[in-house]
Amino acid sequence: MTWSDASLALGQGVLHRSVASGPGEVVAPWSCELVLDASWSGARLAWWDSAWSGEWAPRSGPLASGLVLETTAGRSSARHHPFLVVDDGDRALLLGVAWSGNWRIQVVPGPGGTVVRAGLPDEVRRVLGGDETWTLPGVLVARADEGGVESASAAFVDAARLLLGHQVEPTPAWNHWWPYEDAAISEDVLVANAAVAARHGIGTAVLDAGWFGAPGSGLRWTELRGDWELEDTDRFPGGLARAAAATREAGCAFGLWLEPEAVGAASRLRTTHPELLAVGVQTPETPRPGDGPHADWPAGTEVELGLLCLGDARARDLVVGHVDRLVALTDLRWLKLDLNVDPGLGCTRTDHDHGPHDGLVAHVEGLYAVLDRIRAAHPDVVVETCSSGGMRWDLGIAAHCDVGFASDTDWPEHAAAGFWAASLFFPPERLYGWCDSQWGGSHAHQTFRAEAWDDEPHRLADALAIAMLGRTGVSQRLVDLPPAALDLVGAAMAVHSSSIAPLLPVATVRRHGAQPEREGLGGRWPVVELVGPSSRLLASLPLAGASVPSVRLAGLAAGSVRLEPLFPADARAVVLPVAPDGTCDVSMALPADRCVWFRVTEEVA
Repeated sequence: MTWSDASLALGQGVLHRSVASGPGEVVAPWSCELVLDASWSGARLAWWDSAWSGEWAPRSGPLASGLVLETTAGRSSARHHPFLVVDDGDRALLLGVAWSGNWRIQVVPGPGGTVVRAGLPDEVRRVLGGDETWTLPGVLVARADEGGVESASAAFVDAARLLLGHQVEPTPAWNHWWPYEDAAISEDVLVANAAVAARHGIGTAVLDAGWFGAPGSGLRWTELRGDWELEDTDRFPGGLARAAAATREAGCAFGLWLEPEAVGAASRLRTTHPELLAVGVQTPETPRPGDGPHADWPAGTEVELGLLCLGDARARDLVVGHVDRLVALTDLRWLKLDLNVDPGLGCTRTDHDHGPHDGLVAHVEGLYAVLDRIRAAHPDVVVETCSSGGMRWDLGIAAHCDVGFASDTDWPEHAAAGFWAASLFFPPERLYGWCDSQWGGSHAHQTFRAEAWDDEPHRLADALAIAMLGRTGVSQRLVDLPPAALDLVGAAMAVHSSSIAPLLPVATVRRHGAQPEREGLGGRWPVVELVGPSSRLLASLPLAGASVPSVRLAGLAAGSVRLEPLFPADARAVVLPVAPDGTCDVSMALPADRCVWFRVTEEVA
């Protein structure tokens, strides 16, 4: 067995990766190993923990204390996000593991410097034949020797754009899930909301879970995952084809949710294709089919994982066949792919196309292959990845889809916190989220209601402004919003489509202030710039408890700067002088009582 270096320069970043050649057994080594010399000894580390509704929770500590981060749940962002920052003031280094399964990052201080390593967990092993090769997951690294974290982030995101490649540009989208879930959705509800969406600048209506299943069975959608040929004709009497046609007639492209990897506890797939089911060993994070872990089963017990094993070519063909059929049936334009199961250490069966110790690796590689086949066959379909919100969002899967869903929850403070952190590593055009969704159930922070949309001054406008930071959408009862609220939605979508969306693919994101955090913590007044080659936008986003931020725009020509409000349009325009060093302090010009998007225009002296 031999190794070769397959690292790839991407702009100012490097994708570190290695290729193993057979024959022999490969024990996965580190994909990346860097040494920071003693001059970095005073630096600090930053990383982010993750959980459902708790994505991008910031953590930090001294480089000198070392660090071990590891995810073993089988989804890349289920415990921590696969990213690391080394912050040494004017210089900084950003690192990201481009992989959608388990991973590890290790920081080890020593007398000769600090070693930073990243790659797959120790237990991953693969047997290669004489003519077989294995390219290990890549680790993207970018460094800046001046300008600190913001400069290193700009280099990292530019490199990520080169890695991720082509994107099908999504329109603003409406999704039925939170206000209706699977209990109140129907063809009539879908089409009525699509008609309102279309009149207010939302181009796609996405039908989430609740469209499939056995009518009258009393089974929830989670139990029937895998039976994608079943359509709930109680809710959709004309089937998906008629619902999709009616959505288009209402003015929206049609989108659909699917969880093709999952197999529900009552799915017929269990009896029709038992040979394709993933089986693995019990760990504290291994789920049973349907919901939750076998808490009382001993470690090492063999259990079904509630998944198809995409390491097997037959399972990949089955999933692609389902998608091909649904695209043809519905003229699909948006495919939302979800996964609500933790695969743990992955499949250990030996009758699939993998060995007993690389089942999860084979599954993730198979997932990427499925996504590539779908995108090649349907180049006009937007492919969104979602996994219990943001539980599997990394540069690996981002290279095989168009957008990643930020989080199942999206109250404004949480949405702002997530974008602030995620935009350090992801191009903003790949980040997708909704606007303060109206939940049919209860959640301590998801309290928006259509009938009370203006009980708090600027609440809807502020939530829209935050949701406009990347690719945007809504999950509201649009049919229940009054005209004044819909006018706000329409104005936001118009500004996003005309001014923000065209800038996203070429913009550098500049963040001012500290990251906001949930529960009133962290930075309370984030200000975000989108800086393009010929235009610049600024979003001022004061949250509860905000005090005046320090915001100085840089790289300006001599003269003055005009802040022209885009959304809401009734905010006040301001003209401010540019200092001799090409900067402009806009701190005192930003309104404290509302979120505002401004166009920044230079008026040259």
